[in-house]
Amino acid sequence: MPKPLPKMDASHFNRPNENYNRFGMYVYCHEAMNTRRSEIRLVFLLIGERLDPVCCCIITFEMHSAPVHTAVSYTWAAQYADASKSHRVYLDPGSTPECWRSLRVTANCVNTLQQLRQPCAIRLVWIDSICM
Repeated sequence: MPKPLPKMDASHFNRPNENYNRFGMYVYCHEAMNTRRSEIRLVFLLIGERLDPVCCCIITFEMHSAPVHTAVSYTWAAQYADASKSHRVYLDPGSTPECWRSLRVTANCVNTLQQLRQPCAIRLVWIDSICM
């Protein structure tokens, strides 16, 4: 039987360094995972409509306690071999949009997450360009 999704409380969230881009927006930086434990980062893809900005939370689990999730496979480069990280996903919700952190990703990554996102339920995924 699959494990239920954990409750998302402050103890699960990664606490990246506070970095800002030139627009004053927090920029996400991964913390190193514990090499002594087998860990995995997963993305809680928050609800939204197809073309809404992608908003999510990154949570680290020990491999043996990770909930059931979808592993995503996609090509990094878009049409015409564009693999530039020219799009953003927004991470770790704050009380206002200005408190969210941004992470630059490829167009294909954003498109994949927009297609996977559900309008009424959180979706749990592993996607290499964000979780590694």
